[in-house]
Amino acid sequence: MRKLLLPLFLTPILVLAVVWSGARGTIPDASTYGLTLAEIPPRVDVAALSDGVKVLRTCSGAALDEKTVVTSAHCVAGATHTSIIDGALRREVMSVEIHKKWTLGDPRYDVALLHLDETLLQPVQRVSFPESSLKDGDYTLTAWSFGTATGCSMSVPPLADGGHMHMRCLLSKGASGSGLFLDTKQGRELVGVLSQLSDGVASLTPASSVADLYEAPHSG
Repeated sequence: MRKLLLPLFLTPILVLAVVWSGARGTIPDASTYGLTLAEIPPRVDVAALSDGVKVLRTCSGAALDEKTVVTSAHCVAGATHTSIIDGALRREVMSVEIHKKWTLGDPRYDVALLHLDETLLQPVQRVSFPESSLKDGDYTLTAWSFGTATGCSMSVPPLADGGHMHMRCLLSKGASGSGLFLDTKQGRELVGVLSQLSDGVASLTPASSVADLYEAPHSG
């Protein structure tokens, strides 16, 4: 009787172990930043060919609506294939739209829109763009760093310097393409998109460059 009970007792444990290990491999851990799965921004995976060798780039993204994700142009430029991680699922990108004024190394126009066939799993809050100069408030940036959702928050707007935007934020490789948002009574404002990191200083593509691509087809 004991020989029969032991396998029956172990079976649920083995099943739970398989499910748990599978979940660990597909659903990202966001505990370090206190995020829920629905609040984790999309991760952008880019496959490109360089001298005949397939190269995988990993960046971050931010949802503008249920079928549009914004990221950095340098993450997807020259790519032969682009996909995103939406929650625990991989979704193919239907088309990529890069800002016409972007040149490598210039963060002012380092932005691209990713258009999806399917609706994002995560709920998308209404996103608007600032109509006036930035003010003090609750700014939040979420990003990917080595497969984990990280980020920073601040109460002062980024520094504007001759068309360039900068802020101090301790992030690491993989954070490019993440969105800096300002929470207002009307909803969330997209202030900028992370373009470059250097010595703890983050350079941002301003929201106006995102609006160049996004607002035109959505106006009227």
